[in-house]
Amino acid sequence: MGGLSLLALLAFFIYQNYRNKTKANQLIIAQKAELEALNATKDRLFAIIGHDLRKPSLAFRGIGKKIDYLLKKQDFETLGKLSQTLEQAAFSLNTLLDNLLNWALQQRNVLPYHPVPINVAQATQEIYEQFQTIAAQKGIDLQFHLSEDAEVFADANAFTTIMRNLVDNAIKFTPVQGQVKVSSLLQEDKVVLQIADTGIGMEEEELNTLFQLKKSKSKKGTNGEAGTGLGLVLVNELVKLNKGAIQVKKSITRRNDF
Repeated sequence: MGGLSLLALLAFFIYQNYRNKTKANQLIIAQKAELEALNATKDRLFAIIGHDLRKPSLAFRGIGKKIDYLLKKQDFETLGKLSQTLEQAAFSLNTLLDNLLNWALQQRNVLPYHPVPINVAQATQEIYEQFQTIAAQKGIDLQFHLSEDAEVFADANAFTTIMRNLVDNAIKFTPVQGQVKVSSLLQEDKVVLQIADTGIGMEEEELNTLFQLKKSKSKKGTNGEAGTGLGLVLVNELVKLNKGAIQVKKSITRRNDF
């Protein structure tokens, strides 16, 4: 009996040791995967800061000399085109900086979150005005059809960031003479905001990784517009923060539902 008890005790310790090693191995694997994801995110952010952030800022290099030269030549047509280019570069730079700041704050869990009732039509009016010129320059029909009664409970800054990035993304990947339509509908006690476009669509692999900050650079828009992929990652995080849900549907027109 003493030998059997000793054998049983030994078997128990072996089993416990095996379980501990298994748990330790699983923890190591999980930590390795997390570290690889963090490294990929770090590499992508460095790429954004080193390339995508630098690119729009180059539009302002030597701008004073260019304007002075065009004024002396009285080439007002080229000057008008230059002003449009500068406006787009400034808008792109501001959006990217805003996204980087919000994403960094969100990752540190210090992003301000103060949900309040928001009238959708009123809150998106400024966004429509901002993008109307950009869409018109690209020959895109931008439409906002939002119910005056539609109201959501969300952080105002987060809501604006979400809508701005979704509209920007839709315009970026819609070709000339295309259409981008923003609309709302009520589903029981929820408000669904739809951003539909006649854009180039996405492959299945792109859909599956749309909200991941990938190491590879995002593809360019239909007019060669630069993209970082950070905007949609931030949108996904902010939607979750505001107790919402986001879906992407590939059909005749693509639709982002918030």
